[in-house]
Amino acid sequence: MTLTERKRLTEHVSDRITELEKVFANDDPLAVKKQRQSDDAAADMDLTIHAPINDKIMQNHQQELALLKQSFTWLNSDHAGYCDQCGSEIPVARLMAALGSRLCLSCAETKNS
Repeated sequence: MTLTERKRLTEHVSDRITELEKVFANDDPLAVKKQRQSDDAAADMDLTIHAPINDKIMQNHQQELALLKQSFTWLNSDHAGYCDQCGSEIPVARLMAALGSRLCLSCAETKNS
């Protein structure tokens, strides 16, 4: 991975972290959302129905955020851009598309089959 590619990837990771942090900053607890909708029974019911789904989405975002923060350490190491399993170089396009990836496509396919 070239220095330019590493910088571009680091910026991409940073941008995604910023996006996720904005989501967390704007996510009110269910009780607050319901209080805002207290005069609308249908909206209150909609919030109740979708709460488990929204909780799961936020949990996934938290996991992604933790992984992305770990990416900064990895990107500044000698291992950046190389597969954790086989040691071959991971194409930058893959790293840009799957920001938390540490496996080349071949090893990732093997792991998932």
